[in-house]
Amino acid sequence: MYARPSNPDIRQLIGEALVRGWTVTGGGKRHYRMLCPNECRCIQVLGTSSSNRKMIERSKTRLSNHTCWES
Repeated sequence: MYARPSNPDIRQLIGEALVRGWTVTGGGKRHYRMLCPNECRCIQVLGTSSSNRKMIERSKTRLSNHTCWES
């Protein structure tokens, strides 16, 4: 389970991950961990309260590079 982020961009990225079957944990004062549902077990760590738009864009780029993100 995870705590709901206050940042709408982070909330949207986590929503996309959940729709794709990824598991999301953490939040609150910790980082979010997004775990791939496939056997490759990719992990993406995301800050909880970053207002830095570049951090969110880098996370989206890293996720789009994972073949399991698109499948």
